[in-house]
Amino acid sequence: MEFISTYQESAQSSAVIRESGRKTLEGIAASKVLNGPAVEGERIADHAEAAFARMDVILSEAGLTRNAVTAVHVFLHDVLRDVDGFNAVWRKYFSDHSPCRYCVGATLQSGMLVEMNFYAEFPEV
Repeated sequence: MEFISTYQESAQSSAVIRESGRKTLEGIAASKVLNGPAVEGERIADHAEAAFARMDVILSEAGLTRNAVTAVHVFLHDVLRDVDGFNAVWRKYFSDHSPCRYCVGATLQSGMLVEMNFYAEFPEV
């Protein structure tokens, strides 16, 4: 595995990694929008929209679109309460292309309802 670069402007944990001849963009998309306030409240849709907006910024900086996303790991603070609301936002963002994903419950930082780890493939050049 070869570490290629980071996306410090977008997310602390975002990185480009090359493994087995394949490049991937890996990053945490948390519920805080770039350079904006943290999302507050208990509506999972608001938190999910903010997380997807952050993912879009990271992808854009890497010259990619949502169609490059191959897998998403989703962590919900209250999976039983929020999975239906999250799925509604998921279907909106991945209406043309649905990457594989798993969605599990997790203890997240205070105030966070969702956290995502996504993987996107770069085209071969």
